Amino acid sequence: MSLRLAGILGRAIAGACNILNPEVIVVAGDFLPAGELFVQPLREAFSRHANSPRRIGNGSYDRNC
Repeated sequence: MSLRLAGILGRAIAGACNILNPEVIVVAGDFLPAGELFVQPLREAFSRHANSPRRIGNGSYDRNC
């Protein structure tokens, strides 16, 4: 379930970025304790659907995102 949710969220964020064109996307929320189990599939789905590359960081201010 959470992998599917990560994919849906990644695609939705990509759609918003295609319209708004931000430089960085910061993701925060209750799902972040799942760490890379959630964030990596989100990044992969985002990369497939975004028109241009962006960085996705987490709410803990990850300088290496």
